[in-house]
Amino acid sequence: NRFELTETGIFLKICVVNFSVLGLFFHRPLDLKEKARPGGDVTLICQAPDGVDITVVEWRRTDSEDLHVFLYRDGHVDSFKQHPSFKNRVELKDKEMKNGDLSVILKNVKKEDSGTYECRFTTENVESNFTEAKPTSTIQHQSFFPTASPASATTTAVVFIPATFTHICGVMSPPATSTTSPAWCSQNASTPATLR
Repeated sequence: NRFELTETGIFLKICVVNFSVLGLFFHRPLDLKEKARPGGDVTLICQAPDGVDITVVEWRRTDSEDLHVFLYRDGHVDSFKQHPSFKNRVELKDKEMKNGDLSVILKNVKKEDSGTYECRFTTENVESNFTEAKPTSTIQHQSFFPTASPASATTTAVVFIPATFTHICGVMSPPATSTTSPAWCSQNASTPATLR
């Protein structure tokens, strides 16, 4: 996703990881554009497979320190560990999480929201298999100060917060035995995604 603000800009690209009960998976970057103004709302997208029972959804900001942004478990939002800067500012886009939509809306966007956001979710099927996916989104703050044109008497300072085009995601496949084996994908702006 890419978010643009008039005076302050946020650009976001995220990896979506889809997987099956068999542990097979594929990924694709989202390439949507949305606009928001400073003080407006931004949607952080996280997508789970359709038709699975989501038991936990957790969003964290993981750059300078690990901050709890949003937690849903046991059928309701748990704000006990939520960082104070996110209180009353984050909610599920779809409270019923239809079609695996685990996206959250971050309200009243500000410069201090620059950072890396990680979505984690767990599912349990009737066979008690466990699956976890971790899309990561990075939002970076960067300032640009355009120079005035000769015909103009004023200059305008514009602040953008563009994200890197790097995203990282991981999948924990359902355990065949008592151990799990993670799979990771990574991508940057100049190369296609690779699995490691």
